[in-house]
Amino acid sequence: MREYLWLYQGKTIPVTEQAITTALEERGIRAACPWNDADSRALTMEEVLLDERITENGILLEAELLREAGGRNTRLPAKWEYELALRVAEKEELVQIPFAAFGETEFWGRSRNGQRENEENLCEGNVRGSGGAIGEDKDARMPKAIWKDFCVDAYIAGRYSEFLRERGLFEAVLEAVLEEGLTAESAGTAGQFLEDMIAHREQYFYYFDATQPILVYRGASCCYNILNIFAEKLAEALEKLGNRIEFYDTEAEDVQGLARLLGKRYKASVGFQAWILSAQLKGSKDSLMNRIGGPKYNFIFDHPIWMQEQLRHVPERYYVLTHDRNYTAFVRKYDTGVKGAYLLPPGGREPEGAEGRAEGRVRRIYDVAFLGTYGNYREKLAVIADCVPEVKFLAARFLLYMKQSPNSTAEDAFQRALDYYKIRLSQEAFLELFGDLKAVIQCIMYYYREKAVEQILKAGIELHVFGDSWKDSPFAGNPFLKMHEAVYGEDAVRVLTQSKISLNIMAWHKDGFTERIAESMLAGAVVVSDYSTQLEEFYGKETVLFNLQQLGDLPRLLTELLCDEDRRKSLAEAAERKARMTATWEVRAKELLEIIEEESRSR
Repeated sequence: MREYLWLYQGKTIPVTEQAITTALEERGIRAACPWNDADSRALTMEEVLLDERITENGILLEAELLREAGGRNTRLPAKWEYELALRVAEKEELVQIPFAAFGETEFWGRSRNGQRENEENLCEGNVRGSGGAIGEDKDARMPKAIWKDFCVDAYIAGRYSEFLRERGLFEAVLEAVLEEGLTAESAGTAGQFLEDMIAHREQYFYYFDATQPILVYRGASCCYNILNIFAEKLAEALEKLGNRIEFYDTEAEDVQGLARLLGKRYKASVGFQAWILSAQLKGSKDSLMNRIGGPKYNFIFDHPIWMQEQLRHVPERYYVLTHDRNYTAFVRKYDTGVKGAYLLPPGGREPEGAEGRAEGRVRRIYDVAFLGTYGNYREKLAVIADCVPEVKFLAARFLLYMKQSPNSTAEDAFQRALDYYKIRLSQEAFLELFGDLKAVIQCIMYYYREKAVEQILKAGIELHVFGDSWKDSPFAGNPFLKMHEAVYGEDAVRVLTQSKISLNIMAWHKDGFTERIAESMLAGAVVVSDYSTQLEEFYGKETVLFNLQQLGDLPRLLTELLCDEDRRKSLAEAAERKARMTATWEVRAKELLEIIEEESRSR
């Protein structure tokens, strides 16, 4: 049975009356406007456009059709059902259907003869919603309400101007709409707004883009395909919230495929470290993305210094989304072409079967699991050693400060190294030299990762690791290092559901939060992680944190947790509850939509 919704005076109400659903479904009706007349009839686009009273009782439609049509346009100040009905009528036959068609059932407070009952239980306001036909006399209404209606009517006149011109109705509608606006505002204000809508200027696209799809870029298969998993999970969550999604596969289509998108508009375009968002026109510095309407958001999951080449060539409405507040500050300071940066960490995937994950009914066969890879810091040291002497000494000092102060950001340690040698650089020169030495960040991360694993194995604690990279580690022959085949996607989540403790060692994200942390909590595994200010601030009571400067304490923390089942269970259950409220992809999708709305309003 299809799912139907009733949209009425700004409210969206699921249809639970089976008689209503049956009456529509059996007749193949996907969208209908309830009415008092005795007969059903299909409505023409012209009828809907010229008489908004058709939607005075709201609109009934399939939930899927609502998404296909672009959802309810909440950027409009009024007349949501009327404007939606027009978009629905462009795609699907809209039927005017009498209340009697629903048989003996009551229709939300209306009895079978169409008279309203219990009006106070429905919603506030007049049954007719925001008025009658376009331009209907509204002198009795407050100027503020009239202005809201005028804004919507002006936008609709602009959106359907070609349709109206083809039928010789454009001038009459324009005159009626302007007359409406003049009852609330001056001729200059009303006339300018109407002109902006007809000419499709920037204000027009604020309303128009709200009902367009969200374009999601995918294609990069690096890092166990994790970026594509992020893209798919975010898209799935956005669809559940009523958004249309379009995908663009950068591996399959490369830059040539963008030709089919040029001139199109989107509510937003979203990438995951997507190089294509920095694509430029051949032989020009102009961004191709400026030919595709709407804001562009690129998730960055590494230090922004790794993305500098892309961040130098960005479109006009380009925003960075990242999982570390230090990275948002870095982008805002150094990447002046970027319009803005927001904290938006990746979400976590919930394992199948919500019950009994934290402890008890789930068999946890791994005491301590670590899903990170192994990297040999010595190889990075060799690269540094091959640098020219001036750079080599600076890199060595940079590395020393990171080793001494592992809670400091990479850029702070680099600035200290510059200060030590009394080197003064412009912002541009700082970025260039910092970028040249970014391998130092990997070197120190690999160093501390190896030292943490070494401490665990020395204490005789079994550590389960996954993937071939560990075969090249110094611990490959250690009996306490339990190596397994690499796991990807849902298999990685399954491993977390089978783990008592999930070890996390950040890739030098000093104020970060990662998907591995989110998924560990959602899987009921206790997170033991190196310190992050964001992790301490938001999940300090639900996780166990250790300091990289005091790695000798790590085996004790793990042993105490393994020996204290009650504490482990309490931590896991609390973390799982909190992560469901704050760290799923559904939560991230809502936060992204808020960011999109904030950006659109600010324009």
